[in-house]
Amino acid sequence: MKTIKILLVAAMVSVTLSCNSKTEAAKEKADMKQTAVEQPVAKAAQDSVNADDEWLPTVIDFSATWCGPCRMIAPEVHKLAEKYDGAVKFQFVDIDQQQDLAMKYGVEAVPTFVILDPDGKETNRIVGANVEGLVNAIEYVIANQ
Repeated sequence: MKTIKILLVAAMVSVTLSCNSKTEAAKEKADMKQTAVEQPVAKAAQDSVNADDEWLPTVIDFSATWCGPCRMIAPEVHKLAEKYDGAVKFQFVDIDQQQDLAMKYGVEAVPTFVILDPDGKETNRIVGANVEGLVNAIEYVIANQ
């Protein structure tokens, strides 16, 4: 009977430690992701985004050719690029062609629009084909630069 109690306690401790280590690992991963989003974009990455323009707020449109919502919203995004020409820089990134850039920005779904201020710091992120949300984010970054 005493041996059974000891084995049960040992099993409970083992399960608890295993669950805690998984929880801690998940928490560390979430903390690292949050830190990466809060930190300003590295100058080299920002230079590649704004290589041919002055430092403007930037919308990075992460999409894929196979993505239905991406194809659906694309004409609207191009209209916004024309409308805000000179005030906001638009960059279009195919996640299949530029996987490293998509990973760097933590893109997990497409379409994803990452809005950067003129200093390269992320100010907003719109996930999904949400034109109204994108317009609001653009207006916000223009008003607060």
